[in-house]
Amino acid sequence: MIQLKSLLLLCSLFCSSHCITDVLLSPPDITNPTEAVTLYKGELDFVVKCEATGIPKPTYQWKRNNQDIPPSSYISYDANTGDLTFKGFSEREEGEYRCYASNVLEQTTAVSVSQPVTIKKYRFLRPDSNLATEPVSIKQYDYVKLFCKKDKLEVVAETINYNWYSKSNDQLQLDDGRLYIDQKGDLHINYAKTTDASDPFGIKCGLSGRSSANIVFGDAYNLYVTPVAQIQGQAPVLKWFSANVVAEVSHSARLECVFSGYDPLQPLPTITWTLDDGTVISTNQKYNVSSNGRSLIIYKLLEQDERNYYCKAKNNFGESDPHQVFLNVTSKPIFYENKAPRDVTVSQNKHVTIPCEARSASGETPPSPAFWYVNGRQTGQHTNQSKIDVKADSLTIRSAQKPDDILCVLCIVSNSNGEKMGEACVNVICGLTLETKVTLLEKNQSLPSMIL
Repeated sequence: MIQLKSLLLLCSLFCSSHCITDVLLSPPDITNPTEAVTLYKGELDFVVKCEATGIPKPTYQWKRNNQDIPPSSYISYDANTGDLTFKGFSEREEGEYRCYASNVLEQTTAVSVSQPVTIKKYRFLRPDSNLATEPVSIKQYDYVKLFCKKDKLEVVAETINYNWYSKSNDQLQLDDGRLYIDQKGDLHINYAKTTDASDPFGIKCGLSGRSSANIVFGDAYNLYVTPVAQIQGQAPVLKWFSANVVAEVSHSARLECVFSGYDPLQPLPTITWTLDDGTVISTNQKYNVSSNGRSLIIYKLLEQDERNYYCKAKNNFGESDPHQVFLNVTSKPIFYENKAPRDVTVSQNKHVTIPCEARSASGETPPSPAFWYVNGRQTGQHTNQSKIDVKADSLTIRSAQKPDDILCVLCIVSNSNGEKMGEACVNVICGLTLETKVTLLEKNQSLPSMIL
């Protein structure tokens, strides 16, 4: 930005006389927010900021779900600072917000559009406070799975923590891995003990967020365990695995396998994870095997991480067959290298083309053709086709003029996983004269590559 402003200043001093040289102009450039984000807000009053550079200084507008925000006592924005202020935030104000930064350039208004800011009300609620209780009977040393009954709960949060609790709301201990809570909150008891028999008010799952101070409980179970006279060893048997695992590129994925089986000398089976080429997976920077082998976390996903993974278990009474767990690595549209929109400065009377070429993750349906917006307005019949040439993967501005063609262009491409937005702001300057070029070269300064 400093390099650009320096060049614009030089241009204002040395450019040819047929171009407007006495006015330093640049379109708005939003510096915050620059990434799509979802905010979960528990507080009532807060501010979301929008910041942009530009000459003249931009003014701001916020829209909710692509609609103007009417004046009210609970939501407002400052056109001069870009601050979006909430007073008494509730579900009523949930939605997708975008900031529009604009500045007036002679007879033209350039508009830059921010990435979306989705705001949700953080909440852990149980509208019905009455807990139902379901009886469950099992034999000692048998496996049992108890589902986290969360259908009656209303939970909206970025992170949800699952635990299980007794009648008095004491958290259950996992007993060195004999008990396991999967990522859906369900409780797996690898082998039951008579001490697992619950009191009349049962055991239940509890959901919490940022702190355990705010917990909501699902319906409960009464667990009855029938003692057996003799301990019988059991070979491992697959009881549950995480099916249809889908995760996005650059995120993490968690695969799970839960086996039954009891060995008096080794109460929990040994679980091993392998790749489809037989390579045994161990904990390192890429993988984390935990929870007695039941959980495999894969970090910083790449497209090539989409493959089959295998889990198997063994103890002194036998060994299970390997079980296949498939990981589907997906993504919102991915811009090809050097094919995403980016800010550009063009000399007057030159053509400038803004690319917008994207693909989906390997093996998935290609993205839709791009939707184009110029200064926040979607292109259409009103667009001057002799000036702006709109194609599926590019937009060209012919014979750019200062200040009329100082503007911001936005493209949106989408696939089954969501949408990707790219924006480029175009600045138009007067062509550099030979005198200016010589002056720069004498000072051993090169012309910036961004100038077309």
